[in-house]
Amino acid sequence: MLVINHNIKKQSGFNLIEVMVSLVIFSIGLLGLAGLQQVGLAQNTTAMQRTIAMSQAYDLIDRMRNNKTTDYSAASAASVPNCITAPCNSSQIASYDLYEWNLAIANALPNGVGFITGSITSYTVSVAWDEKRLGLTPTSCTAPTGIKCISIQGRP
Repeated sequence: MLVINHNIKKQSGFNLIEVMVSLVIFSIGLLGLAGLQQVGLAQNTTAMQRTIAMSQAYDLIDRMRNNKTTDYSAASAASVPNCITAPCNSSQIASYDLYEWNLAIANALPNGVGFITGSITSYTVSVAWDEKRLGLTPTSCTAPTGIKCISIQGRP
């Protein structure tokens, strides 16, 4: 005797709906993972820029310690002496240090600029850059939103 189950016809197509709902949930999960990846990359870039800025600020403090007799806040990087192949006095070394320092900051950070305040006994070295890449050039550490600035105080 053959028994026919009529309940099978009533359930046709229900598995397709389950699969479509699962795909929607899976797609939302993948979009969330993509968003987390984007935020992680942005935060990693910010951390790298801050590390570079700190490294550059400490680099100038170290240069100042090697040339203690010169006031770096009064030195100018406009005239760059050739201190690699020719002898330089302490003020020329300070100008050369500032030139190399500003060049390194400009090459490593977007619109990066360095600032020095203070006197020969105590300096504040600041590095500012356009963190959000808005096309802004920092003029000081009290710059508009989007400009980040790291300052270090040191004594040569």
